[in-house]
Amino acid sequence: MMGHLAEKWLFIGLCGVLSACSQHRQIVYQPQQSPASSAQAERPVEPSLKLAVITTGDDVMYQSVAKYLLDHSADSELFNIKNGQRSAAVASVVGRDEYDRVAAIGLPAARLASEMRQKRVVFSKVFNHSPALELSANLQCVSLLPSPQQVFQRWRELSPTLNRVAVITGAGHDHLVAVIKEAGEAWGIHVQAFTVRNDKELVYVSKNLPHSIQGQWLMPDNRVTSRDALRELMGHAVRVGRQVVAFDDSLLEIGALASVTTTDRSIAKAQQRALANHREIKMHFPESFAFKVSDKAKSRLGLTRKRQRE
Repeated sequence: MMGHLAEKWLFIGLCGVLSACSQHRQIVYQPQQSPASSAQAERPVEPSLKLAVITTGDDVMYQSVAKYLLDHSADSELFNIKNGQRSAAVASVVGRDEYDRVAAIGLPAARLASEMRQKRVVFSKVFNHSPALELSANLQCVSLLPSPQQVFQRWRELSPTLNRVAVITGAGHDHLVAVIKEAGEAWGIHVQAFTVRNDKELVYVSKNLPHSIQGQWLMPDNRVTSRDALRELMGHAVRVGRQVVAFDDSLLEIGALASVTTTDRSIAKAQQRALANHREIKMHFPESFAFKVSDKAKSRLGLTRKRQRE
């Protein structure tokens, strides 16, 4: 199984193995915002009180999100809990009435903020949040994934006859799966969800999916993925001609049709919007994302693109 850095998908070993593989052209889809919507997204939040930004350690993927929130908030303050240190002190300060909203980045920060039940909390950079964190009107999250609606739209452009997709995760993703299923229905795609306990079960279920399932959307659930499991899963998908949309670009090299990735900046923007709005949405999705396509896999699967977006 992969290590404890739950949301950090480096796949160093995998990338090292793949560096010798042949390169292929990838086409990147980036949703374009209108000038008006772009300006609105960049507008600083004007809070009634102060925003507390709690981050987990000095990792760049946490600090870049924190910096964006601080730069785009009229009145905010940064708190850093390193390896659980200073948690009690931070909780005492942020618990004061002067802070009405909390942006938590990383699982330890999110856990700490979730105890502040009178605050409005939005956390990010956490995929496996349940059962430790149960989403509610006052405890919302920003997904590591982009909007499933947009993902299915891009996927359908590649594969117009796509109508059945599998999603396999570990336990605790009922809300995300429900959103994915609803998005699939909007595009005429039936999503069949499976829950597994480890990487061996992930491989087993993937290899025994019904033949009618044309595609598989891989989730960044480190509890049930490993380098070896992903290689075995992808090898089987290539043999049976199944389309795979992956969460990491490196998987394009071993057979994935496409990869879907978000950036720290797009996640930070989504977190900013969630903090500024008072909508009772439990899960928010980054609007901007990269959808990279493997021409080699597209050719192997007999797919053609009718139009190309830049």
